Amino acid sequence: MKRGALARDREPCDDPPWGMGTGRHASRRALATAIVIAIAVAGCGSSDDKPDPGSPAASLERKIDAAQAKAKAAPTDPKPLATLAKLHFQAAGLKTGSTGEYSDDGKSELREATQAWERYVALDPDPLDTSVAQLIAAAYGPGSLEQPKKAVAVQQVIAERTHPPDAALYAQLAQKAYYAGEKQTAESAARRAIELTPKARRAAMRKTLQATRSQAPPEQP
Repeated sequence: MKRGALARDREPCDDPPWGMGTGRHASRRALATAIVIAIAVAGCGSSDDKPDPGSPAASLERKIDAAQAKAKAAPTDPKPLATLAKLHFQAAGLKTGSTGEYSDDGKSELREATQAWERYVALDPDPLDTSVAQLIAAAYGPGSLEQPKKAVAVQQVIAERTHPPDAALYAQLAQKAYYAGEKQTAESAARRAIELTPKARRAAMRKTLQATRSQAPPEQP
């Protein structure tokens, strides 16, 4: 498989930030893009040159090729597909422009990541890898592939399958659902986030969720 240059090879963190600022759509997109890139790996690279065979970039390419080979050899094993989704997400984070937005090659990597994820989910893995799911939710989100309803679906799986339940994950779900125009899901997630928040911090959580609600697009008639 011929692949573009990648700048560095670092593992993504498992727990992306869930901050929900009060800026308008453009600032949300910029923040979401920054978060997505930070989850994957710092830096960016050119897609025009081949990486040095001994570089970390080339090492990442070999990992992707190895994961693809494992997935092909064991089509009923979900683990290689989860690995493949994560590696493509890393590769996407390295293919950005000077403004931090994904290049066409970066978005192509995101699509590869989501395709690997969908194949993974189709195998009904138990337990489901929620750390990879967080990356895919970001891949579908603002500043990435811009498929907000799919981002909601993935975030819902994360929130429901994380034990013990996490208020921040439900707050993220509310944020994504408001953005996608799925008000019922958003309100349900917001209530759950407040329930799970310690009493001393509930007022702050309500304020944050109210700000998120105010940014939701108007309902369609």
